[in-house]
Amino acid sequence: MSQRLAGQSFPNGVLIRSDKTWALATDDGNLHFGSVTSWLDHHKVLKTVFIRSIVGLIESIAFSIRIQRVSGRDTSREFVRPLVYYLAVMVPIGLLVDRPGAGPSWPLHVGMQILSFVIAFTFFTRALPGAIWSYHGAEHKAVHAHEQNVDLNDLDAVAACSRVHNRCGTNLVTFLATASMLRIPSGPPLIAMTGTIVYTLFSIGIAIEIFRLVTRTTHLALSRLLLAPGRAMQRYVTTREPDRAQLAMAVRAVQAVLAADGMKTTQEVRSA
Repeated sequence: MSQRLAGQSFPNGVLIRSDKTWALATDDGNLHFGSVTSWLDHHKVLKTVFIRSIVGLIESIAFSIRIQRVSGRDTSREFVRPLVYYLAVMVPIGLLVDRPGAGPSWPLHVGMQILSFVIAFTFFTRALPGAIWSYHGAEHKAVHAHEQNVDLNDLDAVAACSRVHNRCGTNLVTFLATASMLRIPSGPPLIAMTGTIVYTLFSIGIAIEIFRLVTRTTHLALSRLLLAPGRAMQRYVTTREPDRAQLAMAVRAVQAVLAADGMKTTQEVRSA
């Protein structure tokens, strides 16, 4: 079985990472390297089911923020405007729906969650530069090519690979959105808020664990059904067909990670 790789797209390039190394290829011709470290490698208790998912998510967010500085294109400010728009729309709607004395209604709660998800997704996807979605497609094609033992030096063969990937974070978003619909906040405001925070952490951990299981059992019809919404979102929203230059950058990042991991493995064998 080929080495499992993950990736991330930026407005100016593609990052590929393994459990040992990351490499970022950017459109200015630069290639950045680094080692991957995790608290999970040093603290066994953190590898416990559920806890490992929360820790992994926190590490992924921190890693993404750090790599944005390396890439030379920090997109964090580009999230401020859509966040303001989102709050300007959803806060008044929430206050209107959540009237004092109104009893909890699961259909209304689900409707609010769906509306919130659609508005947030629309604002935030449109806020990011269009190139990021093409680089996202290039990232998926390059990872698929590696997993399917396609010759990475043959860009035409790599281009023929799918830009939709089961392990994409877009699929995870649909799991998290579904989990958020299962609880209706109730009780006094402070208790409701506290319960929401606790449930949010719990649902994130559970959703990630289910996502891990589903992506490892894609031979099952149920797993494919659960992944279908996220795959559709990838196909029509969060990925686009890359051009050859973007695809070449993704391939370059994959090859760099594989080469670096190969050297590290050789060093580990020699030191054993």
